[in-house]
Amino acid sequence: MDGDAYYVHYELVKASVGSVEVTDSEFDVGSSQQILGAFITGTWGCGTRTYTITLRATIWDRAGNSSNPWDYTISCH
Repeated sequence: MDGDAYYVHYELVKASVGSVEVTDSEFDVGSSQQILGAFITGTWGCGTRTYTITLRATIWDRAGNSSNPWDYTISCH
């Protein structure tokens, strides 16, 4: 709520591909943007294959508080 989120933890929920590496990461988004709502995006390269993965993300702030986890699905085709 006060805009000091800085870290996201990812869990792999399911995947239609044999092996997926998921990496947690720190991010740097200004506190005013966080309070208003901000999106962090990345790229996913799937090459010539088609598959779907579902990740569960939890965001942490510097005081050790966490968001409710949420699931989202990425489809590559």
